[in-house]
Amino acid sequence: MFAEAMNKLASGFLVFCLYHHPAANAQQDPGLLRMERVQRGEAVCVLVRDDGSYRLEKLFQAKTEMYSGSLGSIGVGQLRTMLANEQLRKLAQENIHSPLISDTIDTLQLDIWRDRGWQDLRFFAPESRRPFKESLDPLLRWFQQVQKHPPTAVRVEGPPMRCQPMPVTELVTTAESPEAARAAAGGESSVQYIFRARSIHSYQAHIDSTCIIVYGDGRYHWEHSGQSYGADRKDKLVDGHLEPEAIQKLKAVLDSPDLESSPSIRDVGNPRPASEGTFTEVHILRKGGVQNLIFATSFNPLNNKRAVGGLSNLQYHVADSELLVPLEGWMKLHTDKHPNAVERETAGSDCAPVSADAFAKTNSGSNP
Repeated sequence: MFAEAMNKLASGFLVFCLYHHPAANAQQDPGLLRMERVQRGEAVCVLVRDDGSYRLEKLFQAKTEMYSGSLGSIGVGQLRTMLANEQLRKLAQENIHSPLISDTIDTLQLDIWRDRGWQDLRFFAPESRRPFKESLDPLLRWFQQVQKHPPTAVRVEGPPMRCQPMPVTELVTTAESPEAARAAAGGESSVQYIFRARSIHSYQAHIDSTCIIVYGDGRYHWEHSGQSYGADRKDKLVDGHLEPEAIQKLKAVLDSPDLESSPSIRDVGNPRPASEGTFTEVHILRKGGVQNLIFATSFNPLNNKRAVGGLSNLQYHVADSELLVPLEGWMKLHTDKHPNAVERETAGSDCAPVSADAFAKTNSGSNP
């Protein structure tokens, strides 16, 4: 169960990559595309604006290279054609299925500005990209080409920005459709999620992942996934509906002063392999945006022995885990036993948020 999984030690056997979400609201030129690829020892990103100007950053372990340039009218037209691919336009995060264990460190994030918000897509392993080769392969080839620095590119100095647009109110959509944009922005026909959480436990060569997302209308989606090295990922999905009283109790827990005042955390630094550990993310919808909390513990990490604390066999990140106790208690009472829920064994989406219409279609019949 999810509340129990939160108390386990999850591992650093996996390298956990935290992605930065682009901000997109009330900004004149939020950008056309933000693309980032993380591979072993390097992270490369590019932000292309509507007029074809771009910022390219290459982050290596020992150095950083940053450039600015322009694609020109022909180049930006070609990019727009690739982004207009029908398969890509219709793709949403809930359609992307990633393994829990992969032999390769190769993650990809695409943030594409559509008419009313960002289409935010994450591929955590090469395996998750295979079903979408038709639309992704041309973009990956373009990404390699733009890194070759045409004569118009200029080297720039300063701290890396991870190719982020100017920081404004966070807005992340999961699909291009107007319904999805309204859902992310809080439109009248949207079903806002109240909170979303995911906990990963890794020990030796096995990974367990448990997640939940609760929506404002009382619907919730729960997943448990497991994978051993060399085996396929297995998922169990549950869709259910909560009574109004349970939702009110959840809101009271989430609005507690200690939890509400905790600062958002977006990064835990460079992750290190470890024999065992936990990684838990909690996302809570607030009036000013989304509050992000990370709880992580590693046992026997590969530390730098010369660094401060390098001889310790424990490594902690963020927040006080006591903050989770009331939330764990609520989940044990209302969602861990899955009352009035429909269970399925099919590919999971790691509880990715979905639009109101998509969620209603997926859960038709689950509401008693």
